[in-house]
Amino acid sequence: MKLKLMVTVLGLVGLLVFGGCGVRKLLPVIKTPVVTTPFTPSGKVTVDTDKFTGNITYHLEMYLSGTNNDGADLEASVSKFPGSGQSFNLDFYSRSPSGKYSSCHRTNWLVDGKEFEMPSPSYDSTTSNGAGFFFVNEHIDHLFIMPNYRVGKLVNASSIEFRICLDEFKLTDEQINALRDLASHLDSK
Repeated sequence: MKLKLMVTVLGLVGLLVFGGCGVRKLLPVIKTPVVTTPFTPSGKVTVDTDKFTGNITYHLEMYLSGTNNDGADLEASVSKFPGSGQSFNLDFYSRSPSGKYSSCHRTNWLVDGKEFEMPSPSYDSTTSNGAGFFFVNEHIDHLFIMPNYRVGKLVNASSIEFRICLDEFKLTDEQINALRDLASHLDSK
């Protein structure tokens, strides 16, 4: 009995040391409904300047609480490209064990209770794995090339709601004010 136990322990140690990828087969994959965020949203506008190109990007990161107890991050940015224009970008980030938006990532927006047309979204995803957890990091992007009158309508709204597939999100008053602050960095031309 002791010999069998010792061989089993030595076999596991050998597997851990020499065959690390085999450990995944021994450990259960733990699925969790908890949505974690890829960054800690601050709600404050930050600025980055590329010293090589002079491009300036203003960032705003916000955590959103949605229906179905899902959460996600919304990152908005204003990018200025000296001599060639500017853009306003809304990026939605979600991290889940299932990749729930991979086959359904259409969006619908309501601004002040009325349907609001957004630029067509782009979608991409990556996977991450660690400590027995498997996550799909999803990214849905709406890019406004400036000038675009819709940005003014969006950031001057009193209510902003959107739906991705079947999940609904609503921005708080503080989040709308932060978007307005971010948009103030756009040139008015």
